Amino acid sequence: GAFLIDKKNDPEGAEMHYLKAIELDPRHANALGNLAIIRARQRRLDEAEALYLRALSVDETNETAAFNYTVFRKNEFNDLTSTRIIIDRAIHAHPQSARLRILRAQNSIDADPIGAARDLKTARELGADQAQIEPYYALALHLGKCPIEDCIGAYRTALAINPDNGALHLNLAQLLFVWGKEVEAKSELTLALRKKLDGSSELEALFY
Repeated sequence: GAFLIDKKNDPEGAEMHYLKAIELDPRHANALGNLAIIRARQRRLDEAEALYLRALSVDETNETAAFNYTVFRKNEFNDLTSTRIIIDRAIHAHPQSARLRILRAQNSIDADPIGAARDLKTARELGADQAQIEPYYALALHLGKCPIEDCIGAYRTALAINPDNGALHLNLAQLLFVWGKEVEAKSELTLALRKKLDGSSELEALFY
């Protein structure tokens, strides 16, 4: 099943083999979780939900099932409360999992930016991709009202890795205006407007 979905882009064939695997072993957590991914793509969300719950009832700390179920609940239902319990358990069982810490940070960055920053720092220490981490880390410091020079330094680090991220240029410009660095702030605004911004961010940039 994994070969067919990953290498051959054959979800129908993969589905058949996952069903067979579950028939042979109804407690195969990975097969249950992988079939849940296919059901979600088919928009059979109730079935996907049931399969994820079965997988986690077999092994509540299964890293892959916990990760995918958290993404599913966030994307489909914007549910961050119940999935926090799942991902906390998974991190307790797999403390060296950088991707679980990044996911928890992404989900909690608005409600607990300082906690998100800690998770991202740990993920960095665990060797996660900095291009993925640094934009969120800078935003977490910003939202957490950390010292402005720390936030500016974090945005500069993030932009060194992601120079085409317009939102990063815009956020850095805001802080530079506050810090009294008007010339550099205007330069960052110009760069932000040259990049792709969503509608509200572009309006904000034009306002500045």
